Amino acid sequence: MGGKKTPLEIKGEIMAQLNEGPKNIAEISEAIGSNWLTTEKFINELKKEGKVKEIVSLKSRVYASNEDPAFYHLPFPKDVRHKTLMLLSAVAEAWKKQTGQNPSRTIVQKIAVEFIEKSEKEEKVNIPVLRFHYGQTLALKSDNVGDNINNTVNASANGIKTRVGDFVLTPEKLELINRLVKKYVRVRYAPSRAEAEQYKKQGMKFYDVKNKVTRLFSDEFGPDKRKELENEITKMLAFYPVEFEEGFDLFDKFVYCAINLINLKDKKLRMGYIEKLKEAFYFLWDYVTTGLFFYDAESWMENKALFLQIKSAVLTSKQENVLNMIDDLEAEVNSINPEKIDVKISKETEEWLSELFS
Repeated sequence: MGGKKTPLEIKGEIMAQLNEGPKNIAEISEAIGSNWLTTEKFINELKKEGKVKEIVSLKSRVYASNEDPAFYHLPFPKDVRHKTLMLLSAVAEAWKKQTGQNPSRTIVQKIAVEFIEKSEKEEKVNIPVLRFHYGQTLALKSDNVGDNINNTVNASANGIKTRVGDFVLTPEKLELINRLVKKYVRVRYAPSRAEAEQYKKQGMKFYDVKNKVTRLFSDEFGPDKRKELENEITKMLAFYPVEFEEGFDLFDKFVYCAINLINLKDKKLRMGYIEKLKEAFYFLWDYVTTGLFFYDAESWMENKALFLQIKSAVLTSKQENVLNMIDDLEAEVNSINPEKIDVKISKETEEWLSELFS
């Protein structure tokens, strides 16, 4: 007969549940066979120890493990988590074997995305590929993937995890991973180059143009550079992903502000506003690409209610920050004497605007 569970055992069971995704107290209590008050007591202790945090406090409180590798602690199904971790771990292991070094997080993600794309030409692997801040990524972070996957999947004789349910990293798939790693190693892929390569794919033009805008914002630019920046920002508006329509009006306002402020005749005044534009652009990009991530992730969710709660909490906070910054910029633009702005829209910009609103 099993005796009464110790506090350490109860905490261990709580962490095991949260490492599979976020849950509320009722779900944890039922899963570990402890009453609600006992479960809440030990969750509070785990919070003080820095192992658990509360991620949603509306209606019912929802908790997540600080070691949960899912971005924003989203409730991806268990099999999705295990398959994703297995793949990320296999990529990281292959990189270490070939180079003797740990790969960057970006490199692991880019190789894993390319592996899925090539594999799915033959069979569906059912591992999410989602748009995020730096292009396409998997649903889970690639930090310490070996630690995250321990005890969750079977290992082959050589210690490489190769099976989750009906998804198997066959010798052929492992060879594909090795070939992809070899390709990235051979050309000395830096994370930025891996991103740029991915942005050449169909549907990624928004990201490709953003890279050019970021570079131009970093330059000390004269009139020619200003026109180039104006053209590229306008292109971003043309390539804006319609799936996340909530952010379009803010992006449109930003473009209006940017075109006016980068064409101020007074260089000292202009350069002061350039810093404000760069900051607003960073926060706007973060908001829009987070929205795209949630859009792509939604179809993979089983617990839609919890997903929507997390989505609302994350996006509302980001939207408020961007809205305040762009509203301030718009107010300043509208207060500037038009004679101080040298706006002569280039032929290329006119063509983009015509295409956008035709």
